[in-house]
Amino acid sequence: MLFTGSTSQFEPYHSFGLWHYTPCGFRVLVEEAGLALEEIRPSLDGVTLIMRTCHAMRKQHYGRYWRQESPLNTEIDAWARARRRKTALVNLRKLTFCGQFAFRVRTPGLRA
Repeated sequence: MLFTGSTSQFEPYHSFGLWHYTPCGFRVLVEEAGLALEEIRPSLDGVTLIMRTCHAMRKQHYGRYWRQESPLNTEIDAWARARRRKTALVNLRKLTFCGQFAFRVRTPGLRA
């Protein structure tokens, strides 16, 4: 079985939602279900999502960050390049602040 999807983490639009996970909490949930978390990727950062909500008149301005890197993610990338950090650490840094993340889960032992 292969399951891909996304979930909210630090997203102001879902304040009454039930299914919000941190990457760590999501990993625990997946592993307790007997599955393997193959990949987890950050999406748009929560700071930009909050700014989009607070500045409703400028939604188009903030909406562009669904298609391009947000200012926070751009800063994280610059930090990583300057210090020659590995991609895994960059993603971890982005996951800390992301508004949502995408994932891929697989049944253990199942090949792609």
